[in-house]
Amino acid sequence: MVTEKFLEWFDRGWDKWELWYKRKKEVKERKREEKEEFYDGSPVIGGEKDRPVRLSVGFKILLGTAIFLSGILVHIYLGMMLSVSWPEIVGDSKMLINYSQRLLYCVILCLCFSMLVSIAISKRPFNSVLYGFGIAASIAILAASFLFPRIDGYYTNFEILAKGNRCVFDGNYFIPGLLALVMALLLRYGYKYQNNSDMTV
Repeated sequence: MVTEKFLEWFDRGWDKWELWYKRKKEVKERKREEKEEFYDGSPVIGGEKDRPVRLSVGFKILLGTAIFLSGILVHIYLGMMLSVSWPEIVGDSKMLINYSQRLLYCVILCLCFSMLVSIAISKRPFNSVLYGFGIAASIAILAASFLFPRIDGYYTNFEILAKGNRCVFDGNYFIPGLLALVMALLLRYGYKYQNNSDMTV
């Protein structure tokens, strides 16, 4: 009697589990088909296939102009950064400060240029590369806020955790870097939320 009840209970449980697994497999297959249906064959950025977005003509013009101008600036600044004489820079604190600030600007400019190019290649206004480069730019700014005060002769009117003539962070770079990091992380969470939202539609 006990054995029959156990077998009956086991059969009911097995049927429920089999039905649940079948439904889960159908949902997964349907989501995969939807992604393939909406994928237009555009190059994939970050290993993801997002739903294509039709970019307006005005946005394409602005994007192309921004890529062209930022590309020219990147070329100019990279040439300037590579053509300097290192012994002269290291020996002069003012030149070292000026070079460090230009180097930071060049790094941010290169990252912004890469972000714009990723949009043009993927043909989508948002992708995983955007927040990745955004985080890299914010970390570069935060690192500069800590490293710049270590240079002899460096002066800032916004000191954070100051002690004597030295400070731990330059607030003029620290706060923008912190805000950029928060915005990059928000972009990341928003992008993931949008992906989940598209999957449930």
